[in-house]
Amino acid sequence: MALPLKRIHMNTMQQKLSISKNEFDINTIINMLKEKDDITKNHSIMVGVYAKKFGEKLGFSSDDLQELEYAGIVHDIGKIIIPDEILLKKSKLINNEYEIMKRHSLAGYKILKEMKAPRSLLPYVLYHHERIDGKGYPLGLREREIPYKVRLFSICDAYEAMTGDRPYKVALSKQEALERLRLGAGSQFDQELVGLFIRLCF
Repeated sequence: MALPLKRIHMNTMQQKLSISKNEFDINTIINMLKEKDDITKNHSIMVGVYAKKFGEKLGFSSDDLQELEYAGIVHDIGKIIIPDEILLKKSKLINNEYEIMKRHSLAGYKILKEMKAPRSLLPYVLYHHERIDGKGYPLGLREREIPYKVRLFSICDAYEAMTGDRPYKVALSKQEALERLRLGAGSQFDQELVGLFIRLCF
């Protein structure tokens, strides 16, 4: 599938930060996220932990487990181009701010390609905000158009986001987050995978 990539502009500091080595290294990614903000870094690491745990419960191979762990770390790397006043805003984003925030998926895809990241990681970065009902972004994929492991991964990403503190919200309890996953099953999330996540991981 040809991807309708838009030109992504970075300022000089961000460009130097993201592609100075022009090679992929997971510790470089962690340092890039840390340089941006600790919230994004910690979220990314924890998503990798949850995704790997879910994969273990599903009997995935060791290679797939490492892929899921690394996917967690890299999936939000595009947020390094998002202005701090939007990324760390303490109130709800207005429409144009949300449109800027949505650019992080495409930006992350571009950054990882420039860093020569493993191709297996690119779908997680590009598709982790797609939805089963086709109302996600950036491409509006639906159902099985979204790769299986990305559908699994998106559940872990959402769970961590809901249960972690953010400048604009208080963390939900485990029970509240799992209930929201149940409510989103079949529309935002893969219904079968939500059931497996809740049953196997909690």
